[in-house]
Amino acid sequence: YGCAICACEKGYQWRQCLDYLDEMTEVGIEKNVIIFGAAMSCMEKSCRADIAFQLMDRMRMEGVHPNVHIYNSAISACARCNLWEKGYQLFREMDNVGLSRDVVTYNAVLDAVSSQVELARSLFQEGVERGF
Repeated sequence: YGCAICACEKGYQWRQCLDYLDEMTEVGIEKNVIIFGAAMSCMEKSCRADIAFQLMDRMRMEGVHPNVHIYNSAISACARCNLWEKGYQLFREMDNVGLSRDVVTYNAVLDAVSSQVELARSLFQEGVERGF
């Protein structure tokens, strides 16, 4: 299923991706953070941030904890869909759930908040101070 979901990302087939996730549930295959990560990337590339947020909730319901890569995909989806507030919220949420940000996180949030010049400058400076 993982390869099929990755193929969905390449072809922007977000509906098929969701079908594969549902099929995995139907046949009793447990999903892990890698499967969800591939699905999140598909939603990001397909500009379906709304579904990316739902997938994060679904992960938690299924006992899979979102990692930094999941958050990075969600923040990048926000950037693609012009949802700067939500992207910034996810960025800040990472502190609350105990996840360390990486250079990809800072690049994603800067992309998401690029229309907010002062915030972007502040986040850029924060990233520089943290060595990114």
